[in-house]
Amino acid sequence: MTKTVRRFQLMVVVLALVAASCGGDDGGADSTTTTADTTDTTAGVTTTAGPTTTLPPVEGGTLTVAQGVDPRTLTPWSSVAAELSIVRQINERLVAYDFNTGDYEPVLAESYEWIDPTTIEFKLREDVTFTNGEPFNADAVLFSFEKLLDPEIGGVELSNRTANMGTVEKVDDFTVRLTYTSAIAQSLNMANLSQTTYMVPPVYFDEVGYEGFIEDPVGTGPFMFDSRVRDSSVTLVKNPDYNGYSGEAPLFDTLVFTILPEPSARVAALDGGDADIIVDLPFDQVEAVNAAADTRAVSIPGLRIYEIQVDKGLAGLSEATPIQEVRQALMIALDRQLIIDTLFEGQGEPINQLATEGYFGYFDDLPPLEYDPEGAQDLLAQAGFPEGLEIQLECPTGRYLKDKEVCEVVAAELAKVGITVPTKVSEVGAYFTAVLAKEAGPMIYIGRLAPSLNVVDMYNSSLCDSGDSYSCDEQIESLSAAARNALEPDEQLAAIRELVEYDLSNPNRIPLWVLNDAYGVNERVQGWAPVADQVLEFWGVGLAG
Repeated sequence: MTKTVRRFQLMVVVLALVAASCGGDDGGADSTTTTADTTDTTAGVTTTAGPTTTLPPVEGGTLTVAQGVDPRTLTPWSSVAAELSIVRQINERLVAYDFNTGDYEPVLAESYEWIDPTTIEFKLREDVTFTNGEPFNADAVLFSFEKLLDPEIGGVELSNRTANMGTVEKVDDFTVRLTYTSAIAQSLNMANLSQTTYMVPPVYFDEVGYEGFIEDPVGTGPFMFDSRVRDSSVTLVKNPDYNGYSGEAPLFDTLVFTILPEPSARVAALDGGDADIIVDLPFDQVEAVNAAADTRAVSIPGLRIYEIQVDKGLAGLSEATPIQEVRQALMIALDRQLIIDTLFEGQGEPINQLATEGYFGYFDDLPPLEYDPEGAQDLLAQAGFPEGLEIQLECPTGRYLKDKEVCEVVAAELAKVGITVPTKVSEVGAYFTAVLAKEAGPMIYIGRLAPSLNVVDMYNSSLCDSGDSYSCDEQIESLSAAARNALEPDEQLAAIRELVEYDLSNPNRIPLWVLNDAYGVNERVQGWAPVADQVLEFWGVGLAG
């Protein structure tokens, strides 16, 4: 399937779900019940929405989301979707990518203009105020960029998105100019801006410090931070002065994120009316959720790339994994389709590269990664391990769908070719702390999504200076730079091809699969639909009366 077709199917599914979840008219008090079932047989993907009751949404109420991840902090400079689902309700950006239009839309910037390939100028909105009363202006933008580029703050997780950001200049009170140190593809620059330009109030931030801010954040978004109970919940309350620049204000007053790492607990919360939306709905529960009178399952084609990242020697965690033949053996030692069928009810596709349909730089003519246990054993023998070896695999629990079970099944599969795999399962916060400290592994199970939908960005996590990289390969550095610096699409595509082919022959990241994204939704939720980057949005969403 071409990437154009996949994007179209994704858009059709999302729009259909929005239509199915929007309720009523201005004067109607009656409700109607319909059943929708959309099946994409071409892609092998089934998207269902069970019985839907349409009622007019009302002002007020509390919407509760159940997710598996307890946020490490409430920093806006995060790379974890489950954390961004919370902080984007509080802190807005200068620009944001709109999956409906495919464009980068101004948010706190009223407009932006590329002066030349290395200079972008932002005209700022003049009627925005932080919820503590501080004005939003050029000084706030300069301060926010200062924190973004601080290696101890924004640089901890976002340094690979800010590497070529240079100087930020105040032109006047509501105009700011950013100059880059080098020219790269404009689409990549815009993707990085949409992922990093969170605005914070300077006076408050300085008063409480970074540690204080990420425990009690202040922004300009549709909600304000109210309270948090570690490992239990985060509560946000409506910002009465929200301007609506990120999107239409939600109708409900309170937004609660309940932390339930176990999928069964999230399903039980949905069934019992204690949660309105649950993330990572297990595929084996879709039928039961749809059969219930007041819940429905929503699923869209996913874009997150799941992989096993292997220490190529940068972290020094194993003497075996830096050996090329060992990593090549890992590429062909797993029966990906069997695992997808066993754990995920077939709701996914094996991948043979760090991309899927929908990414720029996905190549559908590359050969599949065939399951070849005998070939894997031969490679291990060539590497000096004819009797096998031991490599630890580390996984989070509650971050990805059935992540703990993936760890167990992968270990069992690798044992068949002579690789003994002790597994370490960690709470999400501890897991990502270890990953960023290069102390996890030497194999880790992880999922990544490039918001730019450009394969170049997928390779950020393979670069020497990236916080989550376990590789420092001069050839990857050179090929990635060539692809990033190519300003024309055809030139960039050719450079990406060379990068991908080299990586597949000398891997440190083992492509596994892409999965559909599944959610459970209570019928009283009106106007909500999932977004392809897995960060929850609630623009215009209300609760039926």
